[in-house]
Amino acid sequence: MKKGLFVLMMLLSFSARAAGPEGRAEVVFSKGLLEYNDWQYARAAVLFSEAASLNPRHHGAAYFAGLSHYNLKNSSQAIGFFKKAADLVPQDPSSHLFLGLSLWKEGKKEEARFQFETVLKLKASSSEKEIARGYLETNKSSLKKESAQPETTRPFFAYASLTTLFDSNVTLEPNDLSLSSLPSDKDDWVWGVGVGTGYHFVNREKYGLMVDVSHNHSIHAELEDFNYGVTHVGLTERFTHGSFWATLPLVYEASMLGSEGYLQSFQWNPNLGLKHGTHFISLFRPRARRDVFLQDTSTQDQDRDAWAVEGSFSEYFILNKKQSAYIMTGYTFGANLADGDDWDYLSHTLQAVAAFPLFWDLGIQGAASYLLDKNFFNTDSILGEERSDDAFTLTGSLYRRVGAWLTVTGFYSYTSNSSNIDYFEYKKHVGGLSLGFRY
Repeated sequence: MKKGLFVLMMLLSFSARAAGPEGRAEVVFSKGLLEYNDWQYARAAVLFSEAASLNPRHHGAAYFAGLSHYNLKNSSQAIGFFKKAADLVPQDPSSHLFLGLSLWKEGKKEEARFQFETVLKLKASSSEKEIARGYLETNKSSLKKESAQPETTRPFFAYASLTTLFDSNVTLEPNDLSLSSLPSDKDDWVWGVGVGTGYHFVNREKYGLMVDVSHNHSIHAELEDFNYGVTHVGLTERFTHGSFWATLPLVYEASMLGSEGYLQSFQWNPNLGLKHGTHFISLFRPRARRDVFLQDTSTQDQDRDAWAVEGSFSEYFILNKKQSAYIMTGYTFGANLADGDDWDYLSHTLQAVAAFPLFWDLGIQGAASYLLDKNFFNTDSILGEERSDDAFTLTGSLYRRVGAWLTVTGFYSYTSNSSNIDYFEYKKHVGGLSLGFRY
């Protein structure tokens, strides 16, 4: 393959010598694209700059030279190339957008504002307009005055969701319900509604402090006993240093099953992330939780109040600059230590996720998880056996951003739970549509 590419470049080189500077510019530009697509931005910048010198009317050379310097965080050098690209093709929104972003990084906010306004007047994609509009709307105050540590987003945010789905075998997670109500072996239509809001007390580059409150509720058409609601309150600190970041949420959640309170949960859910190299992000989540059950839904007291710990490690392979295309693999270890004897267990889970952008601002995501070993320590006081489960879940979703605030998602999932106790064996299919709003 490399030999073939070498021969092709040699042939192009010979023909380019005959064609003069413009032909040589095309060859150098092609070499630059090879380096750029391999994330070798420094070498790409040199080649694109050479192509732009050979052919001053080559819009692509100027634009990609700017992109290369932008990815190298050389905003001051990127500005000149993006200006040239915008002058050569004034109707190209991408040139104006990245010119605005580069000017913004250099503190030239008024000039950047003009470029973002230009993007909105052109035939730009919805994502380009969203970025431009975001800088215009959420950073108005910083256009007027400089700050040593500028805020990165608006302090207040709110979101809501509406979901409708069909469940072929209505259940909640086996750990969240008793023997008397899982599984239902019945299908049902389910409607879900969620609302939430939050406020960034501090949202600077290296430190953030945020509070958020939300409530999500599912309503079943027929199986009212499975109506389930969760109220969430969280306080989150965020730290960032170079390629490392950490979020430290403290969370309280209260849920209701049917019309009565079901579970209170006190949680500490850290997320530790590290970006290494150009393509990889590692994420580690050590978590701890205290569950206090308010409802005794079984026919026999099983004291399920518990301490639970979890540790998960995920590795992301990033496939594009916007991080909208990636592949993730992960492993999760879980342990539940109940006050009673029935709900002590250890579990091991493998996960894989892949996401890719498509045409027309569509995106697709697929995920698979395999609970390969969930072993309970003690004999179940009702069934008289030690329980051991395996579970496989496959999910897929197709989503599209509509404007700046709305995301439409179609989804499907399949779950198969196997157990040495027949009662806990079940299969289910879920398919539905969700509308997500965010401000």
